[in-house]
Amino acid sequence: MKKIIFLFSIIALSFLTNIDFAGAQTQEQVNDRVDLEKRKSMQDPDRAIVIVLSNTQWTASVEDSHGEIVSREGNRVESFVFDCARGGSFAIEVVMRSPKGQLDAGVIQNGVMLDQADTTEKFGAVSLTEQCYHPAGTNPSSSGGGCLIATATYDSELAPQVQLLRELRDNKLLRTESGFAFMESFNDFYYSFSPVIADYERENPYFKQGVKLAITPMISSLAILNHVEMETDVEVLVYGISLILLNVGMYLGVPAIVVIGIRKKF
Repeated sequence: MKKIIFLFSIIALSFLTNIDFAGAQTQEQVNDRVDLEKRKSMQDPDRAIVIVLSNTQWTASVEDSHGEIVSREGNRVESFVFDCARGGSFAIEVVMRSPKGQLDAGVIQNGVMLDQADTTEKFGAVSLTEQCYHPAGTNPSSSGGGCLIATATYDSELAPQVQLLRELRDNKLLRTESGFAFMESFNDFYYSFSPVIADYERENPYFKQGVKLAITPMISSLAILNHVEMETDVEVLVYGISLILLNVGMYLGVPAIVVIGIRKKF
C-alpha cells in the first residue's frame, strides 16, 4: 500500500512542478529567445549555439568537435557559438559563479535542441555532452533530436515535461542494450508521424489542447522511472512492462470502470 501511495504521489507532484528557467524572465520570453537562436543556428550547419538562461554570473568551458577547449564568461541570459562539424561531438560545462541562483543551458544546432540541463538538482553546474547533428534527409538518431509532439504541446523544448522525456531517454534507456534497441525502434516509428501531428498542433489550438489532455497522464507516469534504478536490461524490461500496464489501466481500465458504473445506475 505504501508503494502505491508513493507512486501516485510522484505522479501528482509532476503535475505541480514548474521550473523558472531564466530567473525573472517569463516563459514567453524564454520561448522567444530559444526560437530566435534556433533560427540563427540554421544559417551555419557547422556551428552550434550554446544558450544560457540564468539569473547570475557564470563561466563555461567548451571542448568543440576539433578537440579545442575554449572558456567563456557571461551574466544572466547569453548565447555563444562553437564548431560542431559533421561526425564530431562536444563537451560543455557551465558553472554558476554565485552560490545562489539558477542556471539552464542548452545546445542548438540546425534548429534542433541537442542537449539541455539545469542546476535545479546539480549543485550549481551542468554538463552537456552529445554528438554534433547534421540533418541529411534522415531522422534524428536515438541519442539526439527532439520530442516533437511534446515540444509542440508544451510550447518549448525547455518545458519540464520535455526535460523529463529527455532525461529518461539519456539517463535511463540509452544506458542499457535493451533500452538503446528500444529507442532505435521507437524513433523509426515515432518520427514517421510526429512531425505531422506537431505541425497540426501549431495550426490548431483546439487539437493541441486535446493532445495535451491525452499525453499529460502518460508523461506524468513516466516520472516514476526517474526515481528507480534501471542499470540492467532486466530492470529496463520489468519497469517498462509495469509502466505499460499502468498506462493501459489509466487509459482503458479507468474509463471502462466509469462506463460500467454509469450503466449500472441507469
